[in-house]
Amino acid sequence: MHPSMFPQNDDPHSTLSGTAIDAYTYSEITHKRIAVRTQRTTAPIEEDFHQQPPSQLQRRPALPLEQAKNAQRKVASVTKCKFCEGLHWTTDCTLFATLTARRDRVYYLRKCERCLTPNNHLVTACPAKIICFYCKRANRTAEMTKHHSAFCVYQFKM
Repeated sequence: MHPSMFPQNDDPHSTLSGTAIDAYTYSEITHKRIAVRTQRTTAPIEEDFHQQPPSQLQRRPALPLEQAKNAQRKVASVTKCKFCEGLHWTTDCTLFATLTARRDRVYYLRKCERCLTPNNHLVTACPAKIICFYCKRANRTAEMTKHHSAFCVYQFKM
């Protein structure tokens, strides 16, 4: 069938019924809209004095994988460890790596074992709504609200 056999409907807001003619018209209108958008985006842009020369718009060479990982670690380690005050996540502490060492350190610093804040409440009455990252990931819904991620018995050794 030739397109000239169908009535032309250039109104983009017209309501379509389920007929083949309307489907063809809808397809034709869609293609026209795409063409208009393409013309808008590919139109030449007037040069602005703020625009950088093409040599500066080139992509930087990709960093080697190890450098990229180190850069990501530096950005991620903005938080301080609650055990040793080091610049790493509390769960990544190597100075207090075992659960026993961590528990002893928390008692020494007089902090709550669940929220790791100064201990002015009992662990059983801790108001914090802390969820263990490791238990949540493993879908252990019963255990995930009972301890801090740094004290996960499924993740760390005693």
